[in-house]
Amino acid sequence: MIKTHKVYKIKIVFFNLTMKNLFLVLFLIHFSSYANNCNDAVKEIYQNIITSIGNNSLYPPELHFSDETRSVAYMSSKGITIEQKTIDLFCGEDNFEDKIAYIIAHELAHFYLEHSWTSNTGLSYASSIGEFLEGSSIEDLLKTKKRDESQADLYAGFYGQIAGYNTLGFGEIALTEVYESYKLPKELNGYPSFDERIEILNSRIRKANDLALLFELGNVFLKNKNYNSAKYCFLFILKSKFNSREIYNNLGLSFLLFGVSISDKPISNLVYPLFIDQQTRAEVNSTRSGSFSYNPQEMILEAQKLFNRALALDTSYKPAKQNLIVSDFLLETTQKGRGNFVKSLEASNIDSEFITDFKVINAVLEKRKPKKINKLALKGSYISRMNASNYNSTQVSIISSDEVLKRLNIDLMELLMGSGGKKIKGTHYNVKMMGKIQVIEGKKITVFKIPRKLIEASFTAQEQVVFHRTAKGIYYVYNN
Repeated sequence: MIKTHKVYKIKIVFFNLTMKNLFLVLFLIHFSSYANNCNDAVKEIYQNIITSIGNNSLYPPELHFSDETRSVAYMSSKGITIEQKTIDLFCGEDNFEDKIAYIIAHELAHFYLEHSWTSNTGLSYASSIGEFLEGSSIEDLLKTKKRDESQADLYAGFYGQIAGYNTLGFGEIALTEVYESYKLPKELNGYPSFDERIEILNSRIRKANDLALLFELGNVFLKNKNYNSAKYCFLFILKSKFNSREIYNNLGLSFLLFGVSISDKPISNLVYPLFIDQQTRAEVNSTRSGSFSYNPQEMILEAQKLFNRALALDTSYKPAKQNLIVSDFLLETTQKGRGNFVKSLEASNIDSEFITDFKVINAVLEKRKPKKINKLALKGSYISRMNASNYNSTQVSIISSDEVLKRLNIDLMELLMGSGGKKIKGTHYNVKMMGKIQVIEGKKITVFKIPRKLIEASFTAQEQVVFHRTAKGIYYVYNN
């Protein structure tokens, strides 16, 4: 009885304690789980932005979390550190990912742009930098800092958007919350003031948006077989001092696809397992351009240089590796050479579907019997099946351009004669809105970004093949 009584009393005490603290325990468990989820999200955001930067020529910095509460986030010899207080500040808020992405992308920008003044200071947000740069006046330091902050925000805005985050759009809100939470003074010796930081940030929003739009346009033009327009977009980004493996890869594709399009048949009629980064496999169509060379081999060799530039930034970058294999195959001009090339692929550890795609292409070029080609194509990707069924890349559209514009309620005369919008600085593109449709006007091409619901309500599934889908939207390309 004593034992039973003691047990009973213990149970009662435990029960009472549980009732009194149940809410607190559940809250702590929930909060801990929520914080862990936010930290996991930060790790994912960090990796996504590094991937979008696509520059492994510098070993990517490691991400660290800190329980300190004085520096927000900073770059050091150990990598990029973000304080837990900063994560908790945004955790659970609307646009948590965008705000954290701004903080992370900004610090990564300092790393990749090699702004040496930030290294090992641990004070990129919270204190003066004057003591870390000896022999320079405060005025010189401030000028350098403003320049670097401007570069970092533009860099963060462009690559953040490619990674899928509206970094600069929520940069001001993020900075405001950080300054308030950390009780940072609005003026720091040798460092841009809070107001100057906001001014710098906002001044880069449009430029970052323009560059991200040009990257998207370049991808759309590749899909639409406007190779010269694609080349123009990617070159403009590179000339703006933004280089990444994706940009070099896709620029290389503009040369390679054009080279294929001007090659003799059946080379120009076949589809190849090429990859547009952030897109899909590319198809080829005959086209003409005023700025490319009309020598297919020259175009393919130029493409190879660009694919190798992409690999110089990231030696493990699969799309450029795969596109190089395609270009190597296309440089083989004899049946024996192509046959030996395919045999060399079979001896490698490359994906079997990819190898079969080349087998089918080679079989078509060798004019083997359709029955054998069809049987072989069953082991390949959809590209093999397209080539086996005598895919004709010059197929007639099932719906005319005029009909597309009519259903979208776009008046062509109003479009051509209308004004307004904003010019992408340094380019011949103008951007404006017509209702819910974004219009990007060029000299000879107009691109429409159309809401998905509008397309689904106005076009059948079969008719929708005339539109180009990307991760950021659905586009229609109209030749003026």
